[in-house]
Amino acid sequence: MISIPRQMEKFDGVRVIDQSGKEVPSKINLSQNRLAIAFDQPVAPGGDLQVEFREVQMKTSNDGILLYGVTGQRVGLRGEIPIGTARIQLPSRS
Repeated sequence: MISIPRQMEKFDGVRVIDQSGKEVPSKINLSQNRLAIAFDQPVAPGGDLQVEFREVQMKTSNDGILLYGVTGQRVGLRGEIPIGTARIQLPSRS
């Protein structure tokens, strides 16, 4: 689960890729500024995944910082497990 920052007005798609650049089969669902990713197969421990937001439109035109809260959930367990916060520094648009 990824919490979408308030500065992100909209985007036109999401894809998940692994460390080799291969797309990871998953189902994406957006509701109330939270993006849920359900993987078709279990994710191997120790691997890296990248979530790409495509054609993002932002509310701010200045430099800024985006914070994405990231949580996970294990099959068979109830509730979300906090993973951390991704911090993205936006480049200047001048």
